[in-house]
Amino acid sequence: MKYNNNNQNIKNGVKVILTIIVLLFTFHFLPLTSPTAHAAEQTLRISPVIINISLSPGKVSSQEATIENLTNTPLPLRATLNDFVTSGEEGGYIFEDTKDNPLLSWIKLSETEFILNPKEKKKIQLTITTPRSIPLGGYYGVLFFEPVLQNKTPQATRVSTKVGILMLANIGVPDPKAKKAEILAFSTDFLHETGTVPFLLRVQNVSLNFFTAKPAVTITPLISTVSETQPIYLEEKIIFPGKIRRWTDETTVQDLSPNIYKATMSVSTGNGQVIAEERYFIVFPFIKALGIGIIILLLLFIFVKRKRLKLAMKALFRS
Repeated sequence: MKYNNNNQNIKNGVKVILTIIVLLFTFHFLPLTSPTAHAAEQTLRISPVIINISLSPGKVSSQEATIENLTNTPLPLRATLNDFVTSGEEGGYIFEDTKDNPLLSWIKLSETEFILNPKEKKKIQLTITTPRSIPLGGYYGVLFFEPVLQNKTPQATRVSTKVGILMLANIGVPDPKAKKAEILAFSTDFLHETGTVPFLLRVQNVSLNFFTAKPAVTITPLISTVSETQPIYLEEKIIFPGKIRRWTDETTVQDLSPNIYKATMSVSTGNGQVIAEERYFIVFPFIKALGIGIIILLLLFIFVKRKRLKLAMKALFRS
């Protein structure tokens, strides 16, 4: 009976230890969430997302934005104009309140505060009046629409959905022959053990105007009967004057068989301009091949020396 009690105590102790381990792993690896936390629902929809316009000195231009209330309750809204700066080569934006942005001072909105009824759409007119004398180049800003929260109390927490339109304006017509961009980096390792080959692409805007870069990479095997290969199109990205954009994960090519390859990166910058660079690389499992080669050499050595090995074995056993 005492032996059975000991066994039962041991089993109970093991269960307790396993329970504690499971709980520790659960709290350590699972994200902590509050039972009252909910994802914010989309309340507003805006169109277009980007306004891309060409302006002329001393001229007036009109644009239109549509804002839609997706909820079943009226929403008091406020429209504001903000400046922004780009952050890093990945293309992030930092929005700022400023009075130094020329484009924002040229824009007049048809309405800045209004109430949008449930499921209602409303069009906001933007009138852009440019001065007679302004420097050529690119001008940028953002138009935000934000609910005006009312009757706020310390006990109540409300989620405010803020949506915006990116406004990109070019003053003057850029010279179609002028150089717009440079490929600062298009690189990969020369030797690859597997068929997964990552590339790094960095492109800089060297002009006064923004443009949309459209890269495409073509991988051509040099030892093959195939004369043409299809290009792989990468994500299009806006590059502002003087800024650099980077492509990393998007440029990884999968499932390449052992071969010598030529990679051609072509970046379209608009108006028929294309900049390109080439790189050569090899895909071959060198470590595996080296191991197989060593095994083959050992087998050949044994085959060639088999007679001497037999005599040596006989002499060993006789002694």
